[in-house]
Amino acid sequence: DIKSKIYGEPDNLTYRISSGSLAPGDSFSGSLDRIPGENVGTYLITRGSLALNPNYNFTFVSATLAIVARAITVAADNASKIYGEDEHLGYRITSGSLTGSDTFTGSITRDPGQGTGIYVISQGTLDLNSNYSLTFIPGELVITARAISVAADDAGKVYGEADPVFNYRITEGSLAFSDIFTGALTRENGEDVGIYRILQGSLAVNDNYSITFIGADFLVTEEEIVISADAKTKIYGDDDPEFTFQVTSGTLREGDTPGGSLSREQGENAGTYPINRGSLSLSGNYSLVFEGAAMEILPRPVTVAAFNREKVYGEQDPELTYELASGSLIGQDVFSGYLERQEGESVGVYRIGIGTLSLGENYQMDFKEADFTITAEYVVKIYPNPFTSNVIFEVELNYESDVKFEIFDQSGRKIAIPFSGKAEPAVHKFVYMPQKQVKGLLIYQLTINRHLIWGKIIRE
Repeated sequence: DIKSKIYGEPDNLTYRISSGSLAPGDSFSGSLDRIPGENVGTYLITRGSLALNPNYNFTFVSATLAIVARAITVAADNASKIYGEDEHLGYRITSGSLTGSDTFTGSITRDPGQGTGIYVISQGTLDLNSNYSLTFIPGELVITARAISVAADDAGKVYGEADPVFNYRITEGSLAFSDIFTGALTRENGEDVGIYRILQGSLAVNDNYSITFIGADFLVTEEEIVISADAKTKIYGDDDPEFTFQVTSGTLREGDTPGGSLSREQGENAGTYPINRGSLSLSGNYSLVFEGAAMEILPRPVTVAAFNREKVYGEQDPELTYELASGSLIGQDVFSGYLERQEGESVGVYRIGIGTLSLGENYQMDFKEADFTITAEYVVKIYPNPFTSNVIFEVELNYESDVKFEIFDQSGRKIAIPFSGKAEPAVHKFVYMPQKQVKGLLIYQLTINRHLIWGKIIRE
């Protein structure tokens, strides 16, 4: 019989009597055979050992055995992988089977590409020998995004400074191939002191990644500003000067100015008073360090001048007085104490000094001394002396006095009494004009209230 089989299956050779017949009880012995070979092809079927007993004239008509290809279906395994990882393409026999020691050769392949997406898995070089009829069912490889976690580093700056570069690090996952980050982190808007979130901004890799971003804190801290007060002075009684200051450390940003004003310890007397911060302040973006100074209240300069005073010998001292020659007194301030003069009661000139006169520590007093004159009860002047025709005795009396004026010659003989009597307080001029024969040295004697004054005059 003409036969066929699928590659790998066993032979099933059969025959039939096409002419004649067997006698009862007779049967064939042996079996058919064929040309050897198991590959796909056509093989001649031969008589082999098939036989009948000698009672038969046996004619064998050969036929063929066709070995047809073995059908097998292979399906690619659907697969997936994460971008950047190695891939493993597999397949399986979904219909049919391999026979004997037959194996696949070659390998399946897929559409080219490494980015995320779906790629067809195709037969590639996968094959079997010619004894098989291979049907290949494609599959799919799905490349999914590579998960990566990026955490920003905490950062900060001092108010007014430029933002630093924001740094970050990969906390989970990794970059594949030679991929790099592009873009940069950013942060919430704001320049005042406070905490701002650091954001992903434009930071990215490419579409093959699924980025999980973990933000961080950006801390803007206060800038330390050192403000130093300027030392000040004023004169007692004047208004306080404006209290000024300098920024001696740190920098105030454009538009930022201190508010409030400095103050000082209370007090108006001469002395030193600390200058304090007062209400001076800066915005919450600054840490203000204040360095104080001092205001010195200087004594107020005044000039006090004593008046010249005098008295007649033996009288009580008059009140020693003075005037404010320059400067001024403040408010209800008054002098205390008294002027004093040099001790002495004899006729002469004594200095009038400051004594206990004071305005206190709030004044710097420049004192101008004066003269205190003690005059005699009388003053006598004689002129001219020597004289030719007459001589004048000028007597200044400070009191009403008994006055007697006498002239004597060298022998002691009284030759004239120009005046004798009471005289009022005034300047009196007594003129003595001797006779012509009187010449040479003469003696005068002036008695004023029992005080005796004598001397010499000469007539030429």
